[in-house]
Amino acid sequence: MELTSLIARVAAAPNDEAAWRVLGDVLLESGDPRGEYLALSMKATQSSTVKKRLAKLFERHRQAWLGPLFPRLAPMHVRDDGERWERGFPVRLACMLDGSTVGAREWLTVRELVVVDPGVEGALPLELKPETTPHLRAIFPYAARWSPREGLVLAPRWPGFVRKYLESIGREALLEVPSAFWFEPR
Repeated sequence: MELTSLIARVAAAPNDEAAWRVLGDVLLESGDPRGEYLALSMKATQSSTVKKRLAKLFERHRQAWLGPLFPRLAPMHVRDDGERWERGFPVRLACMLDGSTVGAREWLTVRELVVVDPGVEGALPLELKPETTPHLRAIFPYAARWSPREGLVLAPRWPGFVRKYLESIGREALLEVPSAFWFEPR
């Protein structure tokens, strides 16, 4: 089975332990360090040695695991609160979307997304199309503005073009953000 199909399978059924094991085996066989990460993260009990190894693997390979999404990550103070991973795969990210990562398989596992206005006039968040982010269930908007006194200020709001774009692709339900998911940037 192709790697992208396996990732799509675990993304569609994140509680399917057998699917995770198959994915882990394929990654291990191909020499991908995420296979080791996945195998270690699935252990019922994790010693301090295992936890240290997981942290080291994550720190060393996080950028590669994000692939083309890495350069589109939001500023650090948003990303720290907005980034979550499960078993070596991103499930919540904070990104500036401009259409440059459409079709990247790294989107397959993302279920929650903090959308930060990239500040590029006319940039459409094409990554929000269902075929690119099929398991997305919530998005959170942030618009950036620069203040000489405060520096970069992020405010939760939907730029009008994002709302219109989501409506045009039939994903307007993502506009209804449950307050339980909301977070405040540092």
